[in-house]
Amino acid sequence: MNKRKLKYLVAMSIFLTGCFPTQQRGVIEIESEDVNSLNDASSNLNEYPNHISEKVSEKLSIDADIVVSKGNLLEKIPVTMFDFDFDKAATIILGKDHPIEITNDEWWEKSYINADNDSASISFRGINYSSSYMLDKPYSRVVEFDNPNFYIEYPEQELSDLSLDSAKEEVENLMDGIGIEYLENPQVATLTAEQLISLNDNLISVKENQTLTEFNSEDQAYVLSYRLTFNDLLLTNIGYSLGDSGFSLPGSRMNFLINSNGIILINGGGLYTELGEPIQSNLTPISVDQLISIIKAETDNLLNVENITINYIELAYFPMFESVDLEITNSDSIKMTLKPYWIVRYTQDLQEKDGAISDTGEELLFVDDNLYLIYSAKDGRKLQYY
Repeated sequence: MNKRKLKYLVAMSIFLTGCFPTQQRGVIEIESEDVNSLNDASSNLNEYPNHISEKVSEKLSIDADIVVSKGNLLEKIPVTMFDFDFDKAATIILGKDHPIEITNDEWWEKSYINADNDSASISFRGINYSSSYMLDKPYSRVVEFDNPNFYIEYPEQELSDLSLDSAKEEVENLMDGIGIEYLENPQVATLTAEQLISLNDNLISVKENQTLTEFNSEDQAYVLSYRLTFNDLLLTNIGYSLGDSGFSLPGSRMNFLINSNGIILINGGGLYTELGEPIQSNLTPISVDQLISIIKAETDNLLNVENITINYIELAYFPMFESVDLEITNSDSIKMTLKPYWIVRYTQDLQEKDGAISDTGEELLFVDDNLYLIYSAKDGRKLQYY
């Protein structure tokens, strides 16, 4: 193997935090219990309820928000990872008035630092940025971008030294400049000065880096977490891997920490670029009622599972890995397909019987440790791997 190909393989293992699926591994759609009973009733994206609370059966309950964006639903879109102009993105993030030094320069990733010691790493996987201000404070011990309870503990409110509208405007101008599509209404948490200062004793007592300084009144900040879109439809924010194959993809999201000093932290990824025309265009998805009838039919047949509660349902594009070309050293080397799926998050109680727990088969392994069911928006077929 030549050095160029070896180098590329090492890069891709870093990029995907694992290896690619073997011939024995892949993602398939399997016929669900009630899929053949679906009728041709239309499903208008503008008519979905915002929330459903219902006892469906003895085993199945729903208390879930329904998230559906209003874009034109496309059946299958060939994509690759987002084709960043790394240098342009770095200039926007680190500031055009600051001299920028490149500290790592590979085709799949570049790292930068400016005179203020603000640093950014930009790759096909996504963006990571930390200001030097951020590194001096123990924010990392407080902020949990992907934990829903974090936004409950630190609910949205206005800060005295920076309005929420101004914070959103600064963040959204940055994403517009880079070319990132997003939902306009982010999930917001507010870290007030009082809250942060009250945490000082606990945070500083366990800190590993003794150069960290305590929070003060100037450190209050907003946390903004944006859902990303593609052609006006949501991209899933669920990162997943395919079992023991090691292949993984990040969830699609952009997270920001911003205060009166500006944006002090960025992390996010799961961005895609379209490769040619959609293979098939406009799709009418199965309805929520049809989706629930499929889930009910499946859960009715699970002997050792009870008290299944669906707590979130969304219609989103889900990335399906297709192939990688080791001879191409740009984002086009990785080919995927975006397909629309109903993504259902749930909790369940399990009953043990003879030391074993009943299951319907191997499921996708998700990085956020929640339980999900995923069904094709086209025909209700369930997604799982083999």
